[in-house]
Amino acid sequence: GCGLRWVDVLFEENFMNLCNAYKEVSLYDDDLNRIGHKRSDGELKTNDSYRKIPMCKRLKNMLLDLKTKRKEYYSNIGKKWDENDYVFLNQNGEPYVAERLYDKIVNIRKKYSLEHMTVYGLRHTYATIMSKRGMDKEVLKELMGHADYDTTNSYYVHIDDDWKLK
Repeated sequence: GCGLRWVDVLFEENFMNLCNAYKEVSLYDDDLNRIGHKRSDGELKTNDSYRKIPMCKRLKNMLLDLKTKRKEYYSNIGKKWDENDYVFLNQNGEPYVAERLYDKIVNIRKKYSLEHMTVYGLRHTYATIMSKRGMDKEVLKELMGHADYDTTNSYYVHIDDDWKLK
């Protein structure tokens, strides 16, 4: 979702089209010394990473509210609205990069006294909960952006003791 743009949020269809990754890339000199970094759009991890994700009503309403507030903010500062703008922006008005989301999650954890979590861990939790609730494995595979269910099952779905007792 770091590269998600408003044009890819299909409100009428209740889907988000994942088709862009916003990344931080290291820059090197001719001697392969790291000299900095740049942020830019890029390809997703695999062909199966390109997918449509359904939006539940709550998420859709949250995004519509965010869009309304962002348009209002842009109007107040004299910035022209562009549907190609990114949905998720940091405090500097730049899109998040996955490499920096960890810091944001640490701040959220501290603010709300939450237990340790990572973005990757949230993906695991989602896959496990959806599997426990009986989501069809082919649907879950698609939503996770995997080529086959074995990847989803092997790396993301975790069976806990309560599940074993049922």
